[in-house]
Formats: sequence, C-alpha cells, structure tokens
Amino acid sequence: MTILGGEFFGERALFSGEPSPLSIAAVDDLQVLVIDSDPVNTMIERQPSLGREIGQIIEARSKAVSMAGQADVSSHAEVDSL
Repeated sequence: MTILGGEFFGERALFSGEPSPLSIAAVDDLQVLVIDSDPVNTMIERQPSLGREIGQIIEARSKAVSMAGQADVSSHAEVDSL
C-alpha cells in the first residue's frame, strides 16, 4: 500500500494506545508530525464528521492490508505447490 503526500498513518495506534503491528518505509524524504491523541479527540468532539472520516480510512486500510496478506499467502502456496 502506498501513502501519498498529505496523507497520514498510525491512526490505529492513535486510538488504541497500542503500538502498530505495521511498519512503514519512506521512498523519499519526508516530514513526520507526531500528534498526541488528546488534541485529535478534542477535534473529533468539535467535528464528529472527522471521526467518521478517520474510521472510514481505518476500515479501508484494514481491508487493503487483509487483501495484501491473503495475496501473499496465496502466492506462497502457489510457489510451495510447484
């Protein structure tokens, strides 16, 4: 999965408080901004649509990661059966 300029990552860890099981690697220089959950929660309280949008992104990324994992397992199974 590719994350483009202006997009964000780490949203699951932000809401769960747990370290993310995923890792990310940059292919170009980038700037990273670390945001604590308190300001994000305040923003969501003020604008609930933000929470819905983040929830939709979490769901879409979860599906993409799951599909990528299934494709990886399938490709290994094909190689193993050869």
